[in-house]
Parts: sequence; structure tokens; C-alpha cells
Amino acid sequence: MHEDMIEKFFYGKLTPIRSFVYFTEEYREASKNSGELRKQLESSLNDKQIKLLEELIEANAVMSDEMVLGAFKDGFKIGMGLAVDGLRYDDDMEEK
Repeated sequence: MHEDMIEKFFYGKLTPIRSFVYFTEEYREASKNSGELRKQLESSLNDKQIKLLEELIEANAVMSDEMVLGAFKDGFKIGMGLAVDGLRYDDDMEEK
């Protein structure tokens, strides 16, 4: 049965970040490669350098999260704009 979007939102059932599907073949390959490169790099670093690397990775994760959030907000605004335009009464819609 179709559940109202507002009701889903109210009850916390509408959480786009949890339904984000990014496990494409390209993503899996990049993730695997990233893990392997990190292991190789960490094996050649001292403790201080490893700490710096971890801080760099965390900073990049925060930047990525902010970019994804911004893109989500922009997409939401575009979608709402399209919905408003689609519902707006237009003189062109009058029967002639």
C-alpha cells in the first residue's frame, strides 16, 4: 500500500542517505583500490605520518559529505521548482 510521503517523513521513514545506492561496479573497484593503496602507503610511513594521513582522509570525507549534502539540497530545490511549475495554472491550459 502506498504510504503518504509526509507521513513517512514525520515518522522518520524517509531517510535518503540510507537508501543511497552507490555500490556500482566502478564504486566497488575504486573502494578496493583505495584500501590497497592506503595499506601500501601506511606500511611505508612512521606513526606521525600515519596520523597525518588519517587526518587528511577524514578531512576529505567531511568535504565529500558536504558536497553530497549540497547536491542533495540543490536536487531537492530543483524537484520542488518542477513540482510548483507543474501545478501552476497557466493561461495556455485554458480550453479554447
